[in-house]
Amino acid sequence: MRLTQLKLAGFKSFVDPTSLHIHGQRMGIVGPNGCGKSNVMESVRWVLGESSAKELRGDSMDAVIFNGSATRKPISRASVELIFDNSLGGAAGEWSQYAEISVKRVIERDKGSAYYINNALVRRRDVADLFLGTGLGGRAYAIIGQNTINRIVEAKPEELRIFLEEAAGISKYKERRRETELRLRDTRENLLRVDDILQELDKQIARLQSQAVLAEKHKNLHEALKLSSALVWALKKRDASQHWQKAQLQVQQLAQELEAQMAGLRNKERDLEQVRQESFRLAEVVNQAQATYYQANAELANVENQLKNSKDAQERTQAQLNQLSAQLDKNNGLANQFELDLANAKAKLLDEQNRVALSEKANQRAAEAVPVLFEQFQAAQNQLDAAQAKLIELTQHLQSEQNHLAYAKREASELQLQLEKVQLAIAGVKLSDGSLLQAQQTTLAEMHANIASLEELVAASMAKENQLIDQVRILNESQLSAQRDLSNLDAELKSLEKIQQSLKNVSDEEGLNRWLKELDLQDKPRTWQTISVKNGWETALEAVLGLRLNSISVPKLQTVDRPPASLILAIDGVVSSKSLQAKNRTTLYSIVNNSMPKQDAALQEWLSGFYLLDDGVDPLQASSSLGNGEYLVNKQGDVYSQYSVSYFAKQSVLHGVLERQAQLQSLQQKRPLAQVALTQAEQALSQIDIELQSVKVLQRSQSQELKQAIEQAHQLSLAIQQQQQALLARQQKQSDLEAERDKLEGKLSVLSVEMASKEQLLQTESSNLALRQQAKYEAESLKQKTELSFNQARDQMHLLEKTHQELNFGLRIIANEIKALESNLNVIFDENSNIKSNQKSLLATLADIELDSFKLSLQAALEKKQNQESALLEARNAMNACEAQLQQNERERMHNEQSLHPLRDKLEVSRLNEQEARLSFEQCQAELHSSGVPEQQLNERLDAVQTSKTTMKVVDLERSCAQTQAEIEALGAVNLAAMQELESEQTRRSYLASQSADLKEAIDTLEDAIGKIDKDTRSRLQDTFDLANQHFNELFVTLFGGGQAGLALLGDEILDTGLQVFAQPPGKKNSTIHLLSGGEKALTALALVFALFRLNPAPFCLMDEVDAPLDDSNTERFCAMVKKMSEKTQFLYVSHNKITMEMAQQLIGVTMQESGVSRIVEVDMDAAVQMMSAYQAA
Repeated sequence: MRLTQLKLAGFKSFVDPTSLHIHGQRMGIVGPNGCGKSNVMESVRWVLGESSAKELRGDSMDAVIFNGSATRKPISRASVELIFDNSLGGAAGEWSQYAEISVKRVIERDKGSAYYINNALVRRRDVADLFLGTGLGGRAYAIIGQNTINRIVEAKPEELRIFLEEAAGISKYKERRRETELRLRDTRENLLRVDDILQELDKQIARLQSQAVLAEKHKNLHEALKLSSALVWALKKRDASQHWQKAQLQVQQLAQELEAQMAGLRNKERDLEQVRQESFRLAEVVNQAQATYYQANAELANVENQLKNSKDAQERTQAQLNQLSAQLDKNNGLANQFELDLANAKAKLLDEQNRVALSEKANQRAAEAVPVLFEQFQAAQNQLDAAQAKLIELTQHLQSEQNHLAYAKREASELQLQLEKVQLAIAGVKLSDGSLLQAQQTTLAEMHANIASLEELVAASMAKENQLIDQVRILNESQLSAQRDLSNLDAELKSLEKIQQSLKNVSDEEGLNRWLKELDLQDKPRTWQTISVKNGWETALEAVLGLRLNSISVPKLQTVDRPPASLILAIDGVVSSKSLQAKNRTTLYSIVNNSMPKQDAALQEWLSGFYLLDDGVDPLQASSSLGNGEYLVNKQGDVYSQYSVSYFAKQSVLHGVLERQAQLQSLQQKRPLAQVALTQAEQALSQIDIELQSVKVLQRSQSQELKQAIEQAHQLSLAIQQQQQALLARQQKQSDLEAERDKLEGKLSVLSVEMASKEQLLQTESSNLALRQQAKYEAESLKQKTELSFNQARDQMHLLEKTHQELNFGLRIIANEIKALESNLNVIFDENSNIKSNQKSLLATLADIELDSFKLSLQAALEKKQNQESALLEARNAMNACEAQLQQNERERMHNEQSLHPLRDKLEVSRLNEQEARLSFEQCQAELHSSGVPEQQLNERLDAVQTSKTTMKVVDLERSCAQTQAEIEALGAVNLAAMQELESEQTRRSYLASQSADLKEAIDTLEDAIGKIDKDTRSRLQDTFDLANQHFNELFVTLFGGGQAGLALLGDEILDTGLQVFAQPPGKKNSTIHLLSGGEKALTALALVFALFRLNPAPFCLMDEVDAPLDDSNTERFCAMVKKMSEKTQFLYVSHNKITMEMAQQLIGVTMQESGVSRIVEVDMDAAVQMMSAYQAA
């Protein structure tokens, strides 16, 4: 990228919009102190993202906005824009496709900054990324300000490493590593959160598994209730359908009867309509007669109005004739007055025309004299300008020579003072011996040995700590596994206990519970709680005992009221033998274990005669040998007798109770073992944690001791270096002072000769100045005389022109008056002609008006009105007779219509009944549809019941629904969504488990990425260090004409260690940059910066008065190096040195003509040289 333009607006002293067009590779910015040169450099640093107001010489970032001056008010906004030529695509990232890139920063007071790239709003980080690794940025090495030299010289070793990293282009690697570490930290936090969620999910899944069992039972009962309800509505629908059909039949019968009576009513209405039509015809006749009568009235009124209007018109015409005569007399008087005024105006016009002709001749004579006088004045002015220019040139040259002489005298005085100071300094330099330095070096070697032993101890502690951390991780996993097992056991136990407990309330009726409580039997165990059977035979025992599994054992029977519900009581009793053999068969009683011996008598009675039928035995053959009261039962619960077989199926809620009870007892035995395993894991983890904490404390103590030892060794090393540098500095200082003394003596002798020649030249120039002043005075006198004559002639010409214009204006006014008078006369003549024409017309109209004809027409109209009035009366009498007949027919129709009301009411009631039956049918249909059970399935079931000649009533079905609803309510609060929640939680756990695996894989990937970034960064930084060291030494030799310089690492790890600069100018023994003089420090720092430029050339470089501490010879070396490096990099620099200015291809002059406001003046040096050459050639 190449910088082509810099735009400033409101930035510090550049309050007005200012543009700097950059044409060449070297642009110099010059101007007096305080005019704003450094503000140009700081504007570039600011737009590149500088965030420290201190670096911009301000106390806050708002200080970059123009804060007002003596003549201008403060503004509230500042902006700086850089425009780059990117035709070669050198920009990074997405911006490489643009041929031109604009980077802009805008700030408003109290609102902060905004950044733009190609007018698109971006972040500060985006601007930094655009220049990342290019040497540009807020504080990169490509921007060398007034304090950069001191910053490089006084920089700490860690700060110098930053310059090396920027040159190596690893800033983007460091940014990537930082982002990777942030992602790694976030990933680890996410993994911890996922593990915590997984633990909670395991507990939630165990709880939901127990709830799902109850939800399944609730679902089955609800399905049975849904089927029963659907059957109820199906029966109701059939009944409603029959009722609806009957209601529809009754409505049809009543409708037919009503239709017959309506036919008779329509005949009456037809007769009524005929009479009504006759009435309408007669009404039309009356209307026509009445219209004729009204027309006769209108004709009579019309004749009367015409007679009245004729009389009015005769009077109005006579009045108009009188007005026209008066207007004609008035117009004749006005015409006489206008003719008199017109004659006067024509005489006045002739006089004004003569005066205008005379004025025009005088004006022409004055206009011919003015150009001659102006030429004389112009010649005198040119003569004065030439004399004045020669005088100014001589005065400026004389002033310049006087300034040079004064400057030479001041310089000679300063050199004399410097020479005296140098001589005093040479006398004050003292050298010391190196005994203290040798003792400090011995102590440093002992410290290094101690540090090595401490590092070994810290490494051993860290290894042991890592080993204990691995043990803690393993024990944590063991603890989590034991805790999961225990949670699963608890969940299964709670689920089974809840199911078994619900069996005690199979007949959960309030009366039975109260009866058991009165006999103190409510808490007695049931039989299924006290017995167990050989594994695999639980179903067989359930099939034989049935509801007796839910029996209660009592010592003896008491005389009490019967229980309100079904109940089985077992009487306590003990038998001598528990297992009996008969016919080589095993009894069912022999495989039953009873925890209550008192219940053996009842069990033996219930199981008497039941034998086991093992798998693989033919049941038909085995049952053929059975006697009366003997049975065989297999593991499936099927019971065989000699003449029958009963196949077992689920019959009651007691199904599976023995199997669940056995499982419950097994889980109760496993739980203490799981609790012991969890306790042991927690104890082991606690012990390892204690040991780990002690190792961490020991490791921190050793690390702190090692850090203190390293710090002490570092301080001692710095002290040794300072001792060495001080010794070398004193030696170097003595040599420098002697050389400086010789140099000052030479300069004093040269200045003495130069001052003598300047004084002789001043005497010659002073004599020529008096002659030039006399010539200027004579030219001024001549110019004043010619100017006075010219001004008098020009004023006379202007006066004549004004008089001529006034005469022309008066002439035009008189002409306009004549035209107006002539126009008025014409208007009056036209108006008189119109008045005479109107008089003739009015007289003719007055003669045409006749009144006798209108009186005869009035008499004829009165006779016609009387005839039409008689015809109207006859038509009205006929219409009244027809209306009487119409009213009679209407009364008869109303009588027939009222007789229809009772029949209509009866039909309406029937229709309401039919509608009620239809709504009932539709309600049943809607309920059947909402039940979700197919209607065809319900009809088939109802038809099957009717086929079997069994009556199914709605009451029975409703009673069955109520019983099923009671069983549902007996289950208590049931989580109906348990199964869905269980499935959802299991799916979520599987997803989180996969997420946990992905996060662990991501952690490994990120750690590998960090390792790879460190490896690439270390290799790149090492190569950059080697090349920078080589280039630094080469450029140092070039700038100093000899000597040597280098960079040294202060540690083994290049990514973390500091960097130190060692420099030894020719003939000196200095080892560090701190012992050099000001000019040598500047050259050394420039050599280091240019060495970094060789590695990674920045698009452009900014330098703010970096040549200030250099003498002429070193400045020439500096300029030569800049010219060579400008082949690849643009240089923008501020300088007061003439040698550095001569190097520039383009000069930007910064001035401050208005206090507090900077302005620029651009000069293209190549164009200026060509212009000078052309001028000299001419």
